[in-house]
Amino acid sequence: MKTILALAALAISTAGMAQSVEVAGGNWNDIPQVKKQPPIRMADKTMAQIDGLLKQGKCERFGNGKRIKMDVPFLLQFGAGGVERIVVKRIDCPELESLIGGTLASHAKEGLFKPTGENGSGWYRSNFSYYAN
Repeated sequence: MKTILALAALAISTAGMAQSVEVAGGNWNDIPQVKKQPPIRMADKTMAQIDGLLKQGKCERFGNGKRIKMDVPFLLQFGAGGVERIVVKRIDCPELESLIGGTLASHAKEGLFKPTGENGSGWYRSNFSYYAN
C-alpha cells in the first residue's frame, strides 16, 4: 500500500468535499472489493464531458465518442466518518481522471460506498464503468 500512496501524483480538486482524491498506479489485486453497491450514477453534464473528450481524440484507449468502453479501477480508504481517500487508477488522461474522481467523491459524500470489514487498514477497491454506443 505504501507503494501505491507514494505513486500518487495528481491531486484532484474536491472543493467542499471531505475526501481527498488522488491518481496512482500499482497492482491492487490483493485489496478486497468494496461492499456491492448500486451502479455509479453520472450527471448528464459529466457524461457529455466524457463524450466530448473522446470525440476530441483525447483518451483514445476508451473509444472515439461513438463507442465508449471504460472500466477504471479505484480505491477507497474508509475511516471512522466514511470514505477519507479515493485513489483513481492512472489512465494517462488527467481530464478523465478528474471527472471520474469528482463523480466518486460525490458518491462517497452521499455514503453510497460501504466497507465489508475484511480489511483492517480500511482500503477497498472497485471499478468505475461507463459504456455508450
